[in-house]
Amino acid sequence: MARIAMLIAPKDFRDEEYLVPKEVFEKAGHKVTTASIEKKVCTGMLGAKVLPNKAISELNAQDFDVILVVGGGGAPELSKHKPAITLLKDAKKQGNILAAICLGPTVLATAGVLTGCRATVWPEPWAIKLLKDSGAEYTGMDVEACEHYVTASGPKFAKQFAAEVMKQIH
Repeated sequence: MARIAMLIAPKDFRDEEYLVPKEVFEKAGHKVTTASIEKKVCTGMLGAKVLPNKAISELNAQDFDVILVVGGGGAPELSKHKPAITLLKDAKKQGNILAAICLGPTVLATAGVLTGCRATVWPEPWAIKLLKDSGAEYTGMDVEACEHYVTASGPKFAKQFAAEVMKQIH
């Protein structure tokens, strides 16, 4: 059983990028912890309401096997949240699996954990530039795996993304 932390923005996370992988992970028997900037109800772009189990500041990288950043319009807000950046840097040092979908890879790029890796992101010019500027090799693929990192370009690929994360776990 893997321990998975899913990080979501307080508002405008992408509903299916959270709900689909979470369901896949839980069906496989993995333990999912949802975290956001505060332990208050978070709202998805399509209206999902999620009460996080924890605030990101309460998480420790060594307590998880996977740290996953959910995308959506609100995801870049996590790039400005120091505890999220620290958690991702610590997770890289620990050798955790790091995953992000849609605009989530911009948070990984901001944390500086994608250097030298193939990665993809929602095809916004600023997001692609951020990945490249952080030292990642932008591929434009639907889903990209590189070492123990998994990135995906958007909600259409949530199931494929979850499957690739599952491969990394096993």
